[in-house]
Amino acid sequence: MNLGIFLTISAIVQLINSTPLEDFVNNNDDLSIVKRTILNTTKTDRLTTLKYNFTSLKWFNESFSSSSIWWHYVYINIPTNLKPSSPIYFHIDNGDNNKDADGSNSLISLLASNCQCVTVTMRQIPNQPFRLKLDPNDGLKKEDDLIASSFYVYMNFKNKFPNSNNIPLLFPMTKAVKRGMDMVVEVLNEKNIEFLENFIVSGASKRGWVSYLTAAVDPRIFAVIPIVFDFVNLNANFHAQYRSLGGKYTFALKDYYDYELSKNIDTIEAYDLFKLVDVNMYLENLRDKIIYMIVGTGDEFMMPENLEHFIRNLKIQTNNVFVRVLDANHYLTGQEFSLILSIQGFLVLLSKGPSYFPKYDWKFSNSLTEGKIEGKISNLKAFESYEFNSYSARTANNKRIDFRKNTIKGPQQIKWVKNVLVKSSPITKTSLSRNVSVKISKSNYIGFYLESTLKFKGEKQYFVFSSNINIAPDTYPIGDCIGAECKGQLV
Repeated sequence: MNLGIFLTISAIVQLINSTPLEDFVNNNDDLSIVKRTILNTTKTDRLTTLKYNFTSLKWFNESFSSSSIWWHYVYINIPTNLKPSSPIYFHIDNGDNNKDADGSNSLISLLASNCQCVTVTMRQIPNQPFRLKLDPNDGLKKEDDLIASSFYVYMNFKNKFPNSNNIPLLFPMTKAVKRGMDMVVEVLNEKNIEFLENFIVSGASKRGWVSYLTAAVDPRIFAVIPIVFDFVNLNANFHAQYRSLGGKYTFALKDYYDYELSKNIDTIEAYDLFKLVDVNMYLENLRDKIIYMIVGTGDEFMMPENLEHFIRNLKIQTNNVFVRVLDANHYLTGQEFSLILSIQGFLVLLSKGPSYFPKYDWKFSNSLTEGKIEGKISNLKAFESYEFNSYSARTANNKRIDFRKNTIKGPQQIKWVKNVLVKSSPITKTSLSRNVSVKISKSNYIGFYLESTLKFKGEKQYFVFSSNINIAPDTYPIGDCIGAECKGQLV
């Protein structure tokens, strides 16, 4: 076959099979507004940091929103000990476009010298605050309120727009990150810096959501670190939360609740929305990506059972999945240093290559009186020693499966108890196994998980990961809802 014909056919097939998100992200009709301006350059013995003002995209026009053109602060950290073979670490961050203060780049810049790689912080994802003109709720919005507003506009007014698939805010958030990656590549090329055009992308909360989506549409991303975001398989997790919290939803979902997403969770409009923004719809695109999820056991947004509704599919679709569960709230308060150490360990593992990744399997088995986790780790050639710990906590009662640090009424006392199973010991076998059992009570729920710590050979760093959380008894306090009765309340 003629090569030109083959390439044309391949392009057509790719176009036919592309998702609406891919179509939007790769559409360059607005490319003329993309620009960057260097704001300052900071140099130390270890690092050069370039700070840019970057205009990334145009999203619809002024008749749709009060902020159609998006701009960001982007920091590019180039260490003096840069390894040209290292991937680029790209962190997605929040920010306010109406304030002079533009936040900190310190934690991400700290990673640059340690991983001997270029690190990037891209802020103002999304641009905010602004309002969508078709939203009847007046006023400038930001964060979840802004995302929920875009969901409302899509579900109620999508027939008014020829490009209605582009309405959910996750779309421009994803495109802005892709454009930011393009900008970083341009800057490094202009400065004749030798680098590898592979990316590790991280982000917290909705930025974690965007890190998944960006990885699903950009082949340059080979690893993802979604932080405090596991709200995947949206419909299933809304229903699970309704049942877990006794017909209620966490107060942290107030913005989505106020826009009646829970009430309309089973409608065709919600189904169409989730086809566009639910990470569960992009698992095929995430095949062979390496994912290291960092979640908090006391998260006010994300319930411990969230992972259960997609982890099996994710493990099938992706090369490896590692989960680090922290005893923390949604903001990982007080866990910032631990967070950086976990990421550093993951970066060390990535630098060694896929053949060195440990394989971790776990199995839950619960009876009427006992809950059990059986864990096994194999492929340990990168490590010299190991530890096994388990953590467990009990809910206040049997009315709700509720491990949150905070509720609508204020803090609740959920205490996670550490149980040392194996102290630091040398690895002498090709695989390691450990089980943990707990007593099940009729008066509350217990959540427990296994945590493994592996020390790299000849290095100071550790790789830490855990099983999913086993919740026992494995029955919900109440039955499921259907349709509008899923509206529920906030708790």
